[in-house]
Amino acid sequence: MALLSTIVTITGPRAAGKTTLAQRLLQYPEFVRVPTITTRPPRLGEINAKILSDGSAVGDYFFMTSTAVQELMNAQNKLMSVALRDGYIYATNTEVIDAIIKCGKSPVVILGEEGLSEVGDYCKQNDIQHVAAFIEIDEVLAFSRMLGRYIENDKNTPQENKPEMRE
Repeated sequence: MALLSTIVTITGPRAAGKTTLAQRLLQYPEFVRVPTITTRPPRLGEINAKILSDGSAVGDYFFMTSTAVQELMNAQNKLMSVALRDGYIYATNTEVIDAIIKCGKSPVVILGEEGLSEVGDYCKQNDIQHVAAFIEIDEVLAFSRMLGRYIENDKNTPQENKPEMRE
């Protein structure tokens, strides 16, 4: 059983298996994934996230406009682990973490390496325990996984939304 007021972070490079590890942890009801905020468009099958009254989360990401994310960034202590990847903003909303903890559950945060120290600082400031897992991956395997994602996304992207190819 998880301790109350414990944040679990799963960190590693792209395609390391962070989401797979989190899915295994989330089989236990005391753990709830913290959906990440992103400005990127949803991939096929992804849905906008929400936190339910029992502290559980449904959906993949909080899909937001850049303006909405900027407003949260301007509000004090609303976002942490803000990162820019492939031209899109990714961030963790501290209000979501607090809501999950208030429901007696342990938030599970999946993030890139750049956000780990910020989560640690947040935990220290708010007297929250922090358990961190870092996943390493072979570069060739990571490349293979990312290539597979690219091919899958490309197959599911309507032609009118694809960038124009130039010679």
